Amino acid sequence: MLPEQASVGNANGRSLLKSAGIVASWFGKQADFHHVTFPVSHHVAETGNAVVMGTADNLPDSLGKSLTIAGPLVAELANPSDSNGTLLVITGRNVTEVLQAANTLAYTSGSFGDLSQTGGADLSLSPRVPYDAPAFLPTDRVVRFGELVSQSALTGHGYVPGTLAIPFRIAPDLYTWRGRPFNSHFSFHPPLADNIDLQHSRVDVSLNGIYLNSFPWSHAQKLPAWLSAFLPERPTIQKHHVELPVWGVYGQNELDFYFDGRPMARRDCSAMAQDISLELDPDSVLDMRRAYHLAVMPNLALFANSGFPFTRMADLSETAIVLPEHAGTGVLTTYLDVAGLFGSYTWLPISGVDVVSSKDVAGVKDRDILMIELATGGTQAPAQGPDLLKGSPYQIEGDRLRLKERTLLDGIRYMFADNVIQGAKTVTFQGSVSLSGGGALIGTQSPLTKGRSVVVLVAGAPQGLDTVINTIENPTLERGIQGDLTFVTGHKTLASRSGSTFTVGNAPFWIWSDWYFSEHPWRIIILAALGIVASGTVLRKMLAARAARRRAYLKQNEGNEA
Repeated sequence: MLPEQASVGNANGRSLLKSAGIVASWFGKQADFHHVTFPVSHHVAETGNAVVMGTADNLPDSLGKSLTIAGPLVAELANPSDSNGTLLVITGRNVTEVLQAANTLAYTSGSFGDLSQTGGADLSLSPRVPYDAPAFLPTDRVVRFGELVSQSALTGHGYVPGTLAIPFRIAPDLYTWRGRPFNSHFSFHPPLADNIDLQHSRVDVSLNGIYLNSFPWSHAQKLPAWLSAFLPERPTIQKHHVELPVWGVYGQNELDFYFDGRPMARRDCSAMAQDISLELDPDSVLDMRRAYHLAVMPNLALFANSGFPFTRMADLSETAIVLPEHAGTGVLTTYLDVAGLFGSYTWLPISGVDVVSSKDVAGVKDRDILMIELATGGTQAPAQGPDLLKGSPYQIEGDRLRLKERTLLDGIRYMFADNVIQGAKTVTFQGSVSLSGGGALIGTQSPLTKGRSVVVLVAGAPQGLDTVINTIENPTLERGIQGDLTFVTGHKTLASRSGSTFTVGNAPFWIWSDWYFSEHPWRIIILAALGIVASGTVLRKMLAARAARRRAYLKQNEGNEA
């Protein structure tokens, strides 16, 4: 429940919405990949569980009378309308204390109660640095398997233990010099039973469903055959190395080890051991230290997979979320659902985000902007106010999404734009499409600050916004979100790329040179041609000067002889 006063049209309403987003992202962190939704109501739910947020003055009388509010407060109460339901109440005497209560709940475990007595008001949050999300794999050191999964997840039993999975998340804008792969050094302990054919037993390694390599459970015998009969070589650990291609690493990943054991062929009637087990060594590592951060934007696939570029700062301290001044419950539900997604991506509450209305966008021009709005025939289009879609080839007209007509200058700019995005499968969008039956994601460079991104989530009805969120949360449908425009209706997605692109990143200059030429052979050809012309011109001048000196020398000698 949110009070009706929670509107971006006033400072108190913006603070309440920010507090609600922090709590939603905290729930998103708990749910992780399972995802949660937050249907918004201005009244306490009559059945089941609910979260109630607001100042003491905004709480329903049935709750206000049961609480003594002397500062920031987080409390669990029985639902007065349902004895089996529980209400999580986050409140305070003013919006500042509500925000303090939300931050304390999100950052401090087990802090239910009167936070004015437990120091909730004194909670201070350290500034974040780029790419430091707790969910992201660090790229400045190797990471042990034991840091990512429990010991039980690294152990298998039986002849065919099946797949041992190592899930991991990482910032999706990774780039390496000349596409060199990342590395994984892993080891495992094969079973010591005598009736297992270790030479023909295999472990297949794959990344996100992409087969990488296979390894036997045992290396070939290095001892002579006559000696191995008396001194059998029984290795207790196998060590291997596998390369992970950069193009196969996304925001959310899974490194799989499929173990397939084969019994030794026997001619007698002896029983075969069934209680065998093997395990991946928890000291096996993933090594991403070759990674630099570079990406071509806009790229909605990065947004859908990892919330990028907003999750570059784990607390979204360089992000502004723009809502209609009088947002309905449908838009507010989408806002909280997106906040929950961000929390699941980074495992950190979005305590640094700014929530503003479209008329206040100029005040957050130095931030990446996520805009959520309904576009109907009788309402203002999301592109209005400060025109956030000014640099995009798309525009909203009533309840229709239309491709703008390009001018000659646009055509020249698009011709020379860096439009290469790895793995993007899009079609050319033409004409217009109605938003009344679905929703759309639009990506573009911010017209307010160069290098900043704008993502607009727009639909003709709240159901369309829900459809877009459900598509992002569905691992199968999410793959269809690409390019700078994705239109979603039902279970169908249409991705398009029609606009210009820009590059973001913090790589050193030598990586930028590789980036600039790697996907554009014509740039190399043009540079080589210019180099040939320049070197030829210099060589011609040198030879001409040498010829002039030679002629002068010959002329001087002829004069001396005369």
